[in-house]
Amino acid sequence: MGYEVYGIDIGILFGSASMSSNIKPKDDIFITFSGPLSNLILFGISFIILLLTTYLKIALLDVFLIYMMIINITLFITNMLPITSLDGGVILESFLELKSIPKHKKKTGLISMITVILLMVIATYFELYFLLLFSTLFLYYSYKKYTE
Repeated sequence: MGYEVYGIDIGILFGSASMSSNIKPKDDIFITFSGPLSNLILFGISFIILLLTTYLKIALLDVFLIYMMIINITLFITNMLPITSLDGGVILESFLELKSIPKHKKKTGLISMITVILLMVIATYFELYFLLLFSTLFLYYSYKKYTE
């Protein structure tokens, strides 16, 4: 889209690109969605290969392909949650800005906090303590965004 990329940071649980600060909200939505879209594409490719290997009765890759599908659909769903530090939160904020909604950052933070609280309730109910820890960390970032 013609924006200059200054660097790419990749961590264990995240990845981000340092780009020009004057990105239009519409472009930001498409740029941000490219990450989760890559997970959908990898899910689709894994699914097609799994169908082909099943049809051809080649069982060597079945377990690997099933894990690839699970990992990529999980990453897609997780990244698309409307939580401020995830791609879904960035897309939501850009969408609200695109629609000229006043105080779009605070509204994104509030929606993010509600989403995280729902995740915490679900995690507590199903005793998913990893999800509870994950949610607690994102609640902090959501609150920070909401109070800016």
